[in-house]
Amino acid sequence: MKITLISVTDDITAFGLRSISSYLKKAGHSVRMIFLPQPFYKGQLSAKYPDNIIDEAVNLSKDSDLIGISLMTNHFERAVQITQNLKKHFDIPVIWGGIHPTVKPDESLEYADIVIIGEGEETLQDLTSKIDELHKVKGIYFKDTSGKIVKNEMRPLICDLDTIPPPDYDIEDHFVIEGNKIYNMNVPLFRKYLARTYKPDTYYTMATRGCIMNCSYCCNNFYSRYYSEQKKFRKRSTKHIIDELKAILKKFDFIKVIAYSDDSFFSISFDEMKDFCIEYKKNIGMPLQIPGVSYWNFSEEKLKLCLDAGLERIRLGIQTCSERTNREIYKRNVSNKKLLDIIKTIDKYKSLMEPPMYDLILDNPWETDDDIIETLTFLIEIPKPYHLSLHSLTFFPGTELYERAKKEKLIIDDLNDVYRKYYCDFKRNTYLNNLFLRFWLWNIPKPVEKLLINKTLISTGLYRVTNLMINFIRLIELFFKGLKSLFRGNLSSIYSYLLERINTYRITKSLYKTSRKTAKK
Repeated sequence: MKITLISVTDDITAFGLRSISSYLKKAGHSVRMIFLPQPFYKGQLSAKYPDNIIDEAVNLSKDSDLIGISLMTNHFERAVQITQNLKKHFDIPVIWGGIHPTVKPDESLEYADIVIIGEGEETLQDLTSKIDELHKVKGIYFKDTSGKIVKNEMRPLICDLDTIPPPDYDIEDHFVIEGNKIYNMNVPLFRKYLARTYKPDTYYTMATRGCIMNCSYCCNNFYSRYYSEQKKFRKRSTKHIIDELKAILKKFDFIKVIAYSDDSFFSISFDEMKDFCIEYKKNIGMPLQIPGVSYWNFSEEKLKLCLDAGLERIRLGIQTCSERTNREIYKRNVSNKKLLDIIKTIDKYKSLMEPPMYDLILDNPWETDDDIIETLTFLIEIPKPYHLSLHSLTFFPGTELYERAKKEKLIIDDLNDVYRKYYCDFKRNTYLNNLFLRFWLWNIPKPVEKLLINKTLISTGLYRVTNLMINFIRLIELFFKGLKSLFRGNLSSIYSYLLERINTYRITKSLYKTSRKTAKK
């Protein structure tokens, strides 16, 4: 069977879709993949593809027996646009899969012919042999001839991940949007798209699936309830992982860094981590990045194993340091003492790796100023340098926080309030939110940082005077740094100086506007 799989995400990683492609190819099917990455930032989430791109994607799909589209909530409108245009031209079944169709199957069936619920490898393979007997396929929803939605029996999660071949990187039958056209993927194009990640020439993959936690803002919150009787966290064997990396490095010899995008990589056992690190160091020996670290799975022993294997960067999910928010809203039973112990442990090995990345969630409507100040107070106490990955709390469908926000009418229109929201675009017009940027990017003395979050200064509005003084001092400091670099002929430093000066000006301007609005109130 000829199958076309279309990715509408913002990059070409598309791990789930690539895994499905490999699984189908293993079963003897012919699979074509089309990658249509679009800019993913404020103002672009609802942007439609140009007509000629849609026409080319439709033309590439014309000889297909099945067409599959994978999407998350933020990609909903892109999937709708492509699906509607495919249906104008062909009577080919269009299948939607991914987290959004899984949690919003009825909505998805307004456009797609079939929706896959949960993991797609086994389901789509089963569907290829039963396309005329859809009622026999576990794990799908579809509409019958009368238009009634048929909800088939749930398909269990895949227990043995080694039954799934490594993700498909056979670029000969892959296509990608480049500029205003779709081209057959080639090595230079593939390398160019990889460079759009954090670090060029980085290969992203996954060693595990699922998460043992149930955080109320995360898609795993839905999965933990939907698959309540099953083991959610599963892992591949070390051999399966290493074989994948060997094949990738043989195919793409420019790869310099390996990064794991797992939700919970550190949740594997110590023995499994030891086995992986030994084999990785022996057979791969490249810099390694691991973001899947949190308070429930971190241990110094595992960290030391990874450092010996080549770990260069780690990412820790903090989210908030308000213990009330963690406990009552996010369902994360962690103390600040526990988080601080982990961070201090990571800091012990700072000479062996890059500064760590910490995830934080802002714009929580249920947090008070006191909650936010508790997080800022925590940041003052942790070792520098570090990087912050700041996100705006987004109420994704299927999560408990989505249901709460709907009930409290914080969501009026799903499309505009959720689907089109860019989760990295946190509010920059608030004083406390801007302090997160300052504490991260500026080398402010600790006593001054404490002064900036003084509750009396904030409540009386005196923070505005202190704030402007610090901005002025910072601009002077940057000016003399720029002059020094100019005399030394260090152009890269001047460029960095100009960027920081512009950012400082923007922050100052934003805070000035905020203080003016506050004063008028």
